[in-house]
Amino acid sequence: MGSKKRAAPEADDLDDGLDYSFDNVADEDDSHLPTEEQLLEEDSNSEEEESKIPEDQSEKKEDKKRKKRKDEKLVQKKKQKTEDMVAEKKAVTNYSPDLLADFVASKLKKLNPDLSSLEINELSIKPHCFADTTGFSEPRKLINYPKFFKQYVNRFLGRKGRYVVIMSMSAIRACDAHRALQKMGTIKLIKKNSIRHDKAILMSSKNSIAVTTPGRIKKLMDEDVFQVDRVAAIVVDSSYLDPKNYHIWDDPDMFPVLKRLTESSKEPQVFLY
Repeated sequence: MGSKKRAAPEADDLDDGLDYSFDNVADEDDSHLPTEEQLLEEDSNSEEEESKIPEDQSEKKEDKKRKKRKDEKLVQKKKQKTEDMVAEKKAVTNYSPDLLADFVASKLKKLNPDLSSLEINELSIKPHCFADTTGFSEPRKLINYPKFFKQYVNRFLGRKGRYVVIMSMSAIRACDAHRALQKMGTIKLIKKNSIRHDKAILMSSKNSIAVTTPGRIKKLMDEDVFQVDRVAAIVVDSSYLDPKNYHIWDDPDMFPVLKRLTESSKEPQVFLY
């Protein structure tokens, strides 16, 4: 006879002491997990943040470039302004007598803004006091000083007891001019000398070119060491600019001293070099 298959016992029917019960996975609590919409939103935010980083860096780079271009333009503008100013100052040496008189008047107005036009006119130098040196074709450098003297100033040399006074903006520049004209016979009247020393030089020297500064010649005149009538001609050393681009016409002492000298009864002429 064929044998009959026995039915498999149910788990609960087995009396083997084991617990076969379990929770259904589908019934687990999944409320703590993000939804699909939240995941999509997070991805979107992440992409947005990532896109912002290079954009911010790009803006910073562009800002730096703009700032650099702006700084370069300012530097170039300042450089051009300085070059124009230097050229303008050096151009004074080639002014006609009328232009020189106007130039002095305008400088006096800037230095004395509270003065009236009439008062400025009284302090100014008359056009006839200036010699016309526009015909000098050489660069106005130290090396060409003798040529300038030969062309314009030599006729004033050798007059007994009288001097051609070279007005320089500083003692250093005065020493340079002294060396440039040394073969023609010069004396230095500068601040480092004592008044006594300068007086002795003026009394004993046979040279007729005195190199000085506005401040020093003023001091010597105030001390009655140097008399106004001893000036045969005046050379204003106008072509030189110091490292800060100042020249002799930036010295406030220059104007009253020049006025005082040109009011001499001898009326010395003024030459610009």
